[in-house]
Amino acid sequence: MGSVGAIVGKGDLIRKINFPKYIIIFAVLVGAMINLSLTAVVVVIFMIIGHVSVSWQALLLIPLLLELILIALTAAFFLSASFVRYRDMSYVWEVIIQAAFYATPILYPLTRIPHVYAKILILNPFAQVVQDSRYVLITHSTQTISTVYNGDRWIWAIPIGLTLILAIVTSTYFRRRSHSFAEEV
Repeated sequence: MGSVGAIVGKGDLIRKINFPKYIIIFAVLVGAMINLSLTAVVVVIFMIIGHVSVSWQALLLIPLLLELILIALTAAFFLSASFVRYRDMSYVWEVIIQAAFYATPILYPLTRIPHVYAKILILNPFAQVVQDSRYVLITHSTQTISTVYNGDRWIWAIPIGLTLILAIVTSTYFRRRSHSFAEEV
């Protein structure tokens, strides 16, 4: 949400100084990563208090976090560039975020969804990251994308590939639109 109005919020700066506009988005992303780090410290404290055993597989959380950061960066590039021209984008994004929250198995286990729909839902990059994070940190009984697809180890390439394609498309869109930011903000 912080990236939606990031470019418009820095409109005075953009009009006065010529600099790469993506730095604004990276600044918002770094702020979100600091927030995530502080939250992770609290989670680790509760894991220690709750005597949760952590194995070496917890290191697999690093690529999952990198994937999550890339997903957030992808959304940030698109939203910030779109909001410059379409100011109602923030309201639309709030609705999309609300729907995405309930479409991602955060509050409910993936096993509560019929298998046919779970196969579609797990292709969502957010759902894949959430489920894989649960598998790595909490319990191995959590369904991951490979278990939903009966052990197909290469199925994870779909959400990662989707994320990479969207990252390329949105960064290109941002780069093309960034030349006119000073006039439109």
